[in-house]
Amino acid sequence: MVKVQEGNVGTLHLGGKSGNSNSNSNRNSTSNSNRSSVSNSNSGSNRNSTSNISSSVSNSTSNHNSVSTSNHGSSSDSNSSNRAGNSISNSGSNSNSNSDSSNSSNRASNSNSVSNSNSISNRNSVSNSNRNRELFLGGIAQHRAIASIKHPRQIERALEVREQLSGVFLLTGHIGVVKGYVDVFQDNGLPVFLHLEKIGGLSTDSFGLEYLAKVIKPTGIISTKINVIKAARHLGLMTIQRFFLIDSEGLENIEKSLSSITPDIIEVMPARIPEMISKVKSFSSLPIITGGLLYEPSQAQACLQHGAAAISASRPELWTGVGHSPG
Repeated sequence: MVKVQEGNVGTLHLGGKSGNSNSNSNRNSTSNSNRSSVSNSNSGSNRNSTSNISSSVSNSTSNHNSVSTSNHGSSSDSNSSNRAGNSISNSGSNSNSNSDSSNSSNRASNSNSVSNSNSISNRNSVSNSNRNRELFLGGIAQHRAIASIKHPRQIERALEVREQLSGVFLLTGHIGVVKGYVDVFQDNGLPVFLHLEKIGGLSTDSFGLEYLAKVIKPTGIISTKINVIKAARHLGLMTIQRFFLIDSEGLENIEKSLSSITPDIIEVMPARIPEMISKVKSFSSLPIITGGLLYEPSQAQACLQHGAAAISASRPELWTGVGHSPG
């Protein structure tokens, strides 16, 4: 009984070892298998990883080369574009430079042309002014009488006695008819002076005076205003500055005015104080015309005797014979 049990025990013990051995063998086999599997797996993984890395490197290199090529191409295109742009820019710059040079040349040419035209116009104005002045002063010395036209109906009468007149002062009309009046007198050899404050619609600013000088073309103008006298002289017109002697301060005003501007002739009014003419002549050598309140030939003669170069009158009976009286 005891041996059987021992045998069983032994058997069981041996069986236990064998089972363990097999178990260990199985474990070892499994372990080896797992290691092999892991090793293979790792090897495969490593190969795959290496392959992937190689591919990645290859792709990276390819991409880099692609990018490099792309950038090189872009840079090349950009440089070509810049060179083309610079070429166009330089061409445009040269074109603009040539255009500016041409424009500058044209402006200079136009400026010279305008300057020459103005210079010729100014010389012509001065020449005409000198001729008109000589003609009028010659007429004053010969006839010493000027017809002051205050009504259109007096025009015909003045033309009838034109051979005995030094000239005409026009104190009537408006801008629509005044050129016709001027042309009629000048066609008959009579110098014509416009009293600007008496002509309707005619401005005395620079534009009005330029129109007067270039279109209406009188011999000259009459005005009480210094600025108008200055502007008219600049335009080549003869100028007569009118003064009114109403008191002793009038003489001082005449002297002060003549110190700032020199007209061609001065007119002193009224004519009924002939002794004042001598006083004006004491400080001015300009020719003096006098008029206003003249009714009789003797009154006109008194003015001439006191130094007046001529008288201006609106009464036709004073237009003739005055210059032939003694004195």
